[in-house]
Amino acid sequence: MTNLIQYKTLNYIGYTATPYANILNETEDYTLFPKDFICSLEPSSYYFGPSRIIGIPNSKAIKVIRDIPSNVAPKVNDLNGISEVHEDHTKPLPQSLKEAVCWYLCCAATFRCRGTKLSSSMLIHTSQLTGHHSNMRLAVENWLRNSKVEVSNLCRTVWERETKDLTLSKFVDQCNEIEGINPYPDKINDYPDYNEVSQKLEILLSNVSNIKLGDNDDFVYHDGVHICEDNCKSNYTAKEGFYMRLIYPNQKDRKFSHAFIVIGGNTLSRGLTLEGLVSSYFLRTRTTAIDTLTQMGRWFGFRRGYELLPRIWMTDTTFKNFQKIALSENSLREEIIIFSRDKALKPVDYSPRILTHPDSVLNPTSINRMYGAEFVNLDYRNNILETTLFEGDAEILRQNKEVVSEFLVKLNNLKEPESRKSNKLWRGISGEIVRSLFNKYMFNDRSTKFKHMDLMIKWIKECEDNGLFENWNVALCGPISGDDWDISNGLSIKKRNFNAKHVLRDNCNYYSFRRFREHIDLLVDSSIYESMNSVKMKVSNIYDTRNSNSLDKTPLLLVNCVNKEFKDIHSKEDFVGFTILFPSIKGKEGAYIATPIEIDEEFAEFDIDDDMEEK
Repeated sequence: MTNLIQYKTLNYIGYTATPYANILNETEDYTLFPKDFICSLEPSSYYFGPSRIIGIPNSKAIKVIRDIPSNVAPKVNDLNGISEVHEDHTKPLPQSLKEAVCWYLCCAATFRCRGTKLSSSMLIHTSQLTGHHSNMRLAVENWLRNSKVEVSNLCRTVWERETKDLTLSKFVDQCNEIEGINPYPDKINDYPDYNEVSQKLEILLSNVSNIKLGDNDDFVYHDGVHICEDNCKSNYTAKEGFYMRLIYPNQKDRKFSHAFIVIGGNTLSRGLTLEGLVSSYFLRTRTTAIDTLTQMGRWFGFRRGYELLPRIWMTDTTFKNFQKIALSENSLREEIIIFSRDKALKPVDYSPRILTHPDSVLNPTSINRMYGAEFVNLDYRNNILETTLFEGDAEILRQNKEVVSEFLVKLNNLKEPESRKSNKLWRGISGEIVRSLFNKYMFNDRSTKFKHMDLMIKWIKECEDNGLFENWNVALCGPISGDDWDISNGLSIKKRNFNAKHVLRDNCNYYSFRRFREHIDLLVDSSIYESMNSVKMKVSNIYDTRNSNSLDKTPLLLVNCVNKEFKDIHSKEDFVGFTILFPSIKGKEGAYIATPIEIDEEFAEFDIDDDMEEK
C-alpha cells in the first residue's frame, strides 16, 4: 500500500472500525498516517457496538454479557474445565459453556418459529490452537448427541432465566437509556412461547454433524445442528464425505433457517461475518492489542429481526478489557469530532490521541505497528504496579539493592517505623524522597508498566502539587521466618521465597516473577491489617477499605526482597523490588498515546479540552 501511495495520482481512503494502527503510524510522506483528514462516522441507530453491548465503566449498557466463572474455587472455575477439554475431548463441558450452547439451541429454534431463512450461529472461541479446536468440537458434538435429556432440561432452565432477566420491556428501556445513542428505531420481536421452541428443539437435536458433501462435492445441509471447526487445518482432518469449515447455504437454496455452531480462533476474528450470531463463548486472555480484540468481537454489528436474542459469555477480566476498549473508542471519536470543527486543521497538525490504560496490558495495536507512537500524558490513578521483571545482570541487581538500602536507611533515620506483623511501616514520607528512589532505581526495559518512568514521576509530582496526593506510606515487607536481609544498623527484614522463571536466550537475560508481594500487604497501613488473615480480596475491595480508613489520598509503596537461593533461581544477587499502589483520584484525565508531530505556533495554544497466529 505504501508503495502505491508514492504515485501522485493515487487517492487513498480507508474505512475502518479500528484506526489505531493508522493513527499511530509515522507522519512522514508515503505512510498510512491519515494526514489529510479523519472523519468520525455516526453509528447507525441499528448498530450494536461497544457502547451499547459493553458500555464504559460506570455507564449503562444492554445486559447481554454472561459470566464465565474464573475467580472462584477450582471445582467451579470454568477456565479449568475449558483447559481440560482442550487437552481431552472426553472431559465434561463446563457449566457455563453448556448454558451458552443451550441458549443457542433455543435461539435457533426461535428462528425456526419465526419462519426466517436467515441462518443462526454460535461462536465458540476459546483458543488459537487448532488441536484445542478439534477437542472442543468433539466434546460439544458428544454432549449434544449423547446427553439429549440433560440438554433438553437445561434448555428450558436457561430459556426461563434468560427471558426473565432480559424481557422485551427491559431491553427497550436499556437500549434507549444509553447516553449519546439514538433510541432503537424498529419494533422488536418478543420471545415466542417455549412450547413452540421445544418442538423445534427436538428437530435440531435429531441430527448433529459437520456439513455433508454430496456426490459432486456440493454442500448438503440438514435440519439439525451443523458443527463447524474453522481453522487452517480442519479440512485436512475431516472425515470423508464431510466439510469441516464454515460455509453458509446459498440464499436461493434455503427453505428454513439453518443452524451452525462454529469453533475456531484466528480465522473467525477478521473478515468473516457470522450470520445470525446469537450466542458467543469467548476466551482470549492473552490478546493485548485493542484493535485485535475489537475485531474478535464478532457480536458487534447489525441484529435486525433478532435484537433481543444475542448473549455473550466471557470472563470478568475480558469484560473489563472490552469496557476499556469502548472507553478508548469513545474518547477518540470525541477528539476527532472536536478537531474536525476547525476546517483549517488536518490530522498532521494535531495528531489524535488514543486513550490507553496503564492498569492493564492493553495496547492500541501491536507494537510493530506503532512506529510513531509516543506517550503524551499518563494516568496511574487506581493502579497497583508491581516489579515482576528483573535483569539477569548481577551488577544491576546489586546496584538496585544498594539504592533501596540507602532509601530505607534514610527513612529509618527520619523516624522510627511501626511494626505491622512482620513488616515495618513508615508513614508520611514526602513525595520528593520517593521520587528520588524511582529516579535512581533501574527498572527492566521489558516491563511495560515501568517503561515511562520519567512520565510517571512527572505525573506523581503534578498530583502532589495539586493536592491530589498526600505524603506516602512506605512498608518494608517480609515473612515471619526465613533468611535475613540485613540492611544497616539493626534494620533488617526476612527475605521472600517467590519462584521465578529465568529467561536466557539470544540477547535476553532476565528473571520473571509471577508476583512480588503478598496481597494482604496492600492494606498494611490500614486499621484492620493486624486482624486480617491472608484471604485474597478483590482490588475494588482493597480500595474501598483504604478509602474507609481515610487513605483515599495516600499512595503506598511496598518494598520486598526475594531470596536469590530459593528453589531453582540460581541468581548471584537477591531481587529487591516494589509494589506501588496509587490512590483513586477524581477529576484526572486518562492516559494517552499519540504520534508526535512538529507543532506550528499557529496551533500551539489550541486546547481540545475547551470545546494472534494459529498453530
